[in-house]
Amino acid sequence: NQTTEVDTTSALTDNLKALHEAVGNTVTIVNDLLGDLSAYSQIWDVRFFNAAALDSSEQNAYSDYLVNGGGLCLMGENHYFMERNNSVLSLIASLGGGDLGFNSCSDGTQVVHAPFTGPNDVSEVNYAMSGCFNNKGSGQWITSRADGSVGSGIAFAAGSLTNAMAGALTTILDVNFMMNDFDLPNSQQLTKNLIAFVGEQTEN
Repeated sequence: NQTTEVDTTSALTDNLKALHEAVGNTVTIVNDLLGDLSAYSQIWDVRFFNAAALDSSEQNAYSDYLVNGGGLCLMGENHYFMERNNSVLSLIASLGGGDLGFNSCSDGTQVVHAPFTGPNDVSEVNYAMSGCFNNKGSGQWITSRADGSVGSGIAFAAGSLTNAMAGALTTILDVNFMMNDFDLPNSQQLTKNLIAFVGEQTEN
């Protein structure tokens, strides 16, 4: 594994695998980006460490994947992981999702926005130590501060990315909420709803 935070990585991948399989998805877990992504309807890139900053070839691969209608969930983290975060921001800009910046918010509780409030009921989530986007660009908030000024999660539904209209991209600047360990049951409900959303986008 590429990360020094092995316990974090294994906890979130184990939890995601279980939740995906619970709704009938077949899961393949790899450490490095595969050369051919076309066989997969969804990709969940849960790497967050700086060594996993997306290089130009990875950004191009993800762009092609989204252009062809894929569903990508791409994770970042707090201000300690800015190389990774900046590569996520760069990809979003290249896809036409807007000029987004990073905001070092770590105040915890954020509002969950529809449609991510269901089908599993959740209205707020308390992140362990997230980063934030300073705006949502052409997407919609997954979670944000109550005033909508900044938020940790953005969803670009199909039709939202001007350079990849068929694709769907969701991104959250926190990984701890997917570990089935922090802020339960809210974090687990949000994770399930995120899985449902990405699945709906790739089925259309």
